[in-house]
Amino acid sequence: MKGKAIIFFATKDELIDIIEEAFLDIDFKLYRIDDIQNNEAEVYQSIEEVPDIGISIAGNHVLDKRYLLIPSNQEMAIESIALKKGGFNYNADQGNNPDSVLFEPGGVYKDYEAIISGQISTISESEWSLKLFNNLSSKIKKKFTPIKSYYVSKNAEVKLDEGIRLTAAVNRPTLYDLKKEENN
Repeated sequence: MKGKAIIFFATKDELIDIIEEAFLDIDFKLYRIDDIQNNEAEVYQSIEEVPDIGISIAGNHVLDKRYLLIPSNQEMAIESIALKKGGFNYNADQGNNPDSVLFEPGGVYKDYEAIISGQISTISESEWSLKLFNNLSSKIKKKFTPIKSYYVSKNAEVKLDEGIRLTAAVNRPTLYDLKKEENN
């Protein structure tokens, strides 16, 4: 199984525009998968319903909110994992939801201390997953500027030019931040 991913830097309004445009083409729901409680995940019928979209709370793309985009006519499968100490952990991923795309929005951290990278990806080869992934990635490629291996929205590029960090995590050395090539 070969995965596909697009990594980007964007602000709230630009993320909302991309997802809203995709909603016009393909009917889907957003399930929050990073904080599943009692075998239930938060589900959103539109991007406008998602609280704090485009805002990075943790300042780290690994610790920020993650969503599975799933066809509106399907429910997300959640795996219950029994713990030795008692109780359960709950997990939902593309392994048990083949018709899905992973959406990690990233976004602005602490009033523009940094912009944290976001990503859309899929490991699924289902027709629906590839259709949504291709739809989203084509919109990102059309509207965002490629800089190195990333796609950068207009607002994020302005912030980059102003010296704001574009990074995967604020606790990483600035050596790993996205920077434009210097013209000599």
